[in-house]
Amino acid sequence: MGDLFDYTPKVDAFENANPTKKVLDYHRKLVIHFKNYEDKVKFEQQTGIVFGNKKELVFNPDLINKTTLVDYEISEKNNPEYEKKYSWQKFYKDMPEYITNDLLEHTYTVIFMNEDDITTFKNITGFKLTEKTKFVWWPETEKQVKKDLVWKSRKDWQPKYPLFIVSKGRASIEGTAKYLLWMGVKLFYLIVEEQEYAEYNKYFDAEHLLILPKEYQQKYETVDPEGDAKGLPVGSGAARNFAWDTSIKMGYEKHWVMDDNIFGFFRFNDNLQIKMKTPICFRVVEDFCDRYDNIYMAGMQYYCFIIEKSYRTPIEPNTRIYSCNLIRNDIPYRWRCRYNEDTDLSLRILKDGHGTALFTSFLINKANTQTCKGGNTDTIYHIGTGVKSRALARLHPDVTKVVYKYGRIHHEVNYQPFLYNDWKLKEDFEYDGGDHEYDMYMDTLEEGEDFASWCKRYNESRGIVKDGK
Repeated sequence: MGDLFDYTPKVDAFENANPTKKVLDYHRKLVIHFKNYEDKVKFEQQTGIVFGNKKELVFNPDLINKTTLVDYEISEKNNPEYEKKYSWQKFYKDMPEYITNDLLEHTYTVIFMNEDDITTFKNITGFKLTEKTKFVWWPETEKQVKKDLVWKSRKDWQPKYPLFIVSKGRASIEGTAKYLLWMGVKLFYLIVEEQEYAEYNKYFDAEHLLILPKEYQQKYETVDPEGDAKGLPVGSGAARNFAWDTSIKMGYEKHWVMDDNIFGFFRFNDNLQIKMKTPICFRVVEDFCDRYDNIYMAGMQYYCFIIEKSYRTPIEPNTRIYSCNLIRNDIPYRWRCRYNEDTDLSLRILKDGHGTALFTSFLINKANTQTCKGGNTDTIYHIGTGVKSRALARLHPDVTKVVYKYGRIHHEVNYQPFLYNDWKLKEDFEYDGGDHEYDMYMDTLEEGEDFASWCKRYNESRGIVKDGK
């Protein structure tokens, strides 16, 4: 492994294997969550309990004084982090609504020295506290029930550019292709190998299927001598190049290419992840990127990487794009690499000074690597993570190192050098300031409208019975 393996073992140790229980010097603590800075200030005005710039205070009934807060302006802009946090509003204009709050940032702790102080606190705030209450929200919030909620649209917004799904050994899974059908996407293409065409045709009509020409695999550049020596297949990049060339022959300026194991598309807004039952997520990404001359690739962030309570900008600039890629057809690149090809293409684009855009306002629920049978899991990933991490580090040693984390060998890429690659608006583009919700509305799924029920009916309509049911 040599210098490509940067691993310093970490050993946990205890100074005292049998510590004694610490005696608390206070009676009790209570954590108060505020949805935003404005709510925190309103609480201070109404109760006279002032945190100011402190995250923790000892409750003292004798120091409560509402009059000191009369001239205290309620404004998120009082927050010194405002400009840093909301600078994205300068470029996310004429896009669907995006609200984000760091629900963990506006968290404050009250320390009580005795039970009488707790009683006084309850009378002032109106909180209904029990002996077991450890945290509260102000104002009190109702629990969000999201299971049956979806985003729909009153208009049929189809993607402007063709969608290609690279697939192998997964004809029967309820993954990307079926989700696109459930969402209402009218035309997309599954790229499959010739020997698997008949199996895929059981599940999908011929208009959705393309056979991968063998020459794309034969001429594919793996840039992976270690994997070549092991006789591994070339991976999915060959099919991705075929999608690229096919899109050009169709006369399009861009194309989508995505993995076959995506199990849902979501909108992230107001700190909620709600499933999409409309293809609008593709149109939003397309419309945004079409404003710029040099956003070469874009995509949607992984659902699992977003904590709902956290603050996130709607787009992360100039980073890697994985698994669901919108690509300009005229850029001077093609896919290469047996694995981590998404990372390699992202880095080549960024190193040349161009831009990428990773959307957080829309998300994909992609299966974790090596957890879904078929695809690369059965063909190249069974050898472990070391070979593929070293392959990426050989290509990009200036920003990549091989480390040991998550209980395995892993690659670690530094994208900071590319953070300020400038996005260049097209000269003729103008913001119009209109309504850009794309006719979206939130709705509750009716009985039998959910994806699982739809899949069952879909399979039955094609004469497919799964698992004997």
